[in-house]
Amino acid sequence: MSPSLWWMVLVVVLLLAGAAVLCREHWAGAARQDAAELEASGSALDAELMRRTLAARELATAGGLDPASAVIVLRCVGDVLDAVDAGTRAEGSGVGPMGPERLEAEEQLTEALRRAFDDRHGGAGESCESLGGQAAHARDVLALATERVHRRRVHHNELAARVRRRALGRTGRLLGLGPARDLPELVQVEDDIPALRPGSEQQP
Repeated sequence: MSPSLWWMVLVVVLLLAGAAVLCREHWAGAARQDAAELEASGSALDAELMRRTLAARELATAGGLDPASAVIVLRCVGDVLDAVDAGTRAEGSGVGPMGPERLEAEEQLTEALRRAFDDRHGGAGESCESLGGQAAHARDVLALATERVHRRRVHHNELAARVRRRALGRTGRLLGLGPARDLPELVQVEDDIPALRPGSEQQP
């Protein structure tokens, strides 16, 4: 191999190595940004779920539900708050605020609210309208909180899916940037309450 050809090969190798380093740094930076966004999104989802829980408690204590439904909803609210406390204490163990106990408690609260607003179980729309004032306001707050929980959860799951794709993708593996820790799980929890959807109306 002539000296000139040897130098050309060396230059090409150096260029390829530099490109690989730049690509790896860019990819790693994007992964760090995704992780930071995901953490912030998880905190925001946690906050929205807490707002929904407190709104449900306000509605139940304001007389916006029939007595039997109010008791069930308040019991579920207590279970959610207990799960939040347990998740906070276990934060260092990797369980985090969105552990299985928290998600189960959130689903039970959703189901209790669904049944409370279901006409076949007595409904709550007429109660709110007859009481007006505080109960009607509490229902509006709960409806808004429920809608925000759903939007935030969808956004969080989109971020989690993007992080998973980046960590498991071929490019990441080629650059040696495969998953170095547990991949984020999607937050799978029922949060839809048909009677509280925008535009829905309770029938007496």
